[in-house]
Amino acid sequence: MLFQNKWEPSLNYKSLSLDHILKIGSTENDYLKNITQFFISELKKCDISCIEEVIGIESQEDQLSILLEAVRDGKIDTFCYPLDQSPIFEQNESLCISAISKRIHCGEGVVFQSKSHHPSSVHELQKGWKLAVFSERQRVQLTSLFPDSTFTLHPINEKTDIFEIFSEGIDGVVISSLDYHLISQNNDQLLSYIPIHPSELIPAPGHGVIAYICHKEDFVTRTILNKIHNREMVPIVNNERMVMEASANEFHNKIGVYCYEDTRNNFHIHGFFTDTLSKFRFSQNIVQGLGLKLMSSLLPK
Repeated sequence: MLFQNKWEPSLNYKSLSLDHILKIGSTENDYLKNITQFFISELKKCDISCIEEVIGIESQEDQLSILLEAVRDGKIDTFCYPLDQSPIFEQNESLCISAISKRIHCGEGVVFQSKSHHPSSVHELQKGWKLAVFSERQRVQLTSLFPDSTFTLHPINEKTDIFEIFSEGIDGVVISSLDYHLISQNNDQLLSYIPIHPSELIPAPGHGVIAYICHKEDFVTRTILNKIHNREMVPIVNNERMVMEASANEFHNKIGVYCYEDTRNNFHIHGFFTDTLSKFRFSQNIVQGLGLKLMSSLLPK
């Protein structure tokens, strides 16, 4: 199901936040560890005590599935994960997204190795660059924007190493701004990044937002997470993710949705679907209904 903000915190919220120590799941993967460290820093700002529980992962195992199972088994209380890569939980499932962050870094762009010659702006990408992408959504949109460049589609998971991709003769790799900031924490002198506006390269639904996943009936953890929950983002990401929820699973890496509120408090939503090359934008002064408008226009009947 979509993220919902109907759950209310316990009356004992204040005492719970002081007395309980959250067990936060992580793995040895640098990408996930950086997300977890962000999570822990946000909790500490709110005076919430927590410890990191590192779960051993075999090299071929799906790290998201292992973390989900660790919550179900009670080995950890919660873990954090990028919302655009998080599942939509059904009503009968035991887990839920209990809180979300603000949108930290918006959109996607191209990362280059700093030691190599690279363009000073995204407009120079038209000069025949070889770029790696991770979805049909990226490839089709960028082919239209930069017809003189070539694009190689790569599989992506938590173990993806962009430096290995560079070793294959690739000039640049297209990733989200959030992914770049997480990766560059350990490689700040090795990488350079050029952003592309999200209205031009429409990202995956929920991009740039961190989801905090826990057991639906763990009211202690949900009460604590409520303290860092960003309620303003709920209608934004719901409008984005309802489009993905309405689509078939095979379409999920072919759909881009970007919803936002401008400085005049008007709301806008952009959508793209690779199979039909359809691109739509809707605007109105209330956020409700934007996802439905996009869904009815974007997806095949």
